[in-house]
This record gives sequence, C-alpha cells and structure tokens, in this order.
Amino acid sequence: MTSLSHPVSSLSRRSATSPLAVVLGAVARWRDDRRARLALARLDDHLLRDIGLAPSGAVQPLPSRYSAF
Repeated sequence: MTSLSHPVSSLSRRSATSPLAVVLGAVARWRDDRRARLALARLDDHLLRDIGLAPSGAVQPLPSRYSAF
C-alpha cells in the first residue's frame, strides 16, 4: 500500500478545467434544458400525463430576460 505525501484534506479542490469551459458547459446545458421545455410545451395534456408530468406544471414560462437565447 502506498501512502500519500500530502493528506487528502490538503489537496486542492480546484478543478483542472478552465473557468471558460465551465461557463460554456453551463450555457450548453441551459440551452438543452430550454429546448426540452419548449418541446414539452408542444405536447398534448394526455401525453404529458402518460409520461408522468402534470400538464399545469410541466412547463414554466421563461422570464423575458432569457429570450435572447
């Protein structure tokens, strides 16, 4: 068994990923989520019930400040 030269608690918690890559990943996820919400908005109520979503709570309207994306 090998021992660490530094205790685990002293290891850096910073990721090797650049901050720009993290932001770009978050934007991509947000856009995918938005596409999913828009696709769900087009489904009929009976289809939403079939997949376990209530028609009234399935899609929340997007705030106008996000309409640029």
